[in-house]
Amino acid sequence: MKILESTPEKLVLASDGWISRTVSTFDKSADVARVERQMLFWRRPQELRLAEIDDVKVSEVKDAASGAKTHIPVIHAASGTVVPLSGGDEENAGEVADRLRDFLRLPH
Repeated sequence: MKILESTPEKLVLASDGWISRTVSTFDKSADVARVERQMLFWRRPQELRLAEIDDVKVSEVKDAASGAKTHIPVIHAASGTVVPLSGGDEENAGEVADRLRDFLRLPH
């Protein structure tokens, strides 16, 4: 994931795939986290309050056919809601999770 914007009040991350794009916006002034996935002409936004987020972890997903591993930063909310971001390599996913924890002032 790339960082498109990083200020004390707002963090915007984006990930582009072959036919998909994910933009994740974390806005402290609006108290909202918005993850919008776009695949061709289909868009699926997901929103939750920043105050609800209680953890950011990295999940490992293994492709059954190839055995390739993808690491995905995942947002966990106190309500039980789980919001996966875009996957990538382990190092990048860890960096994104750390950056989000820092921005949200969550423990590492």
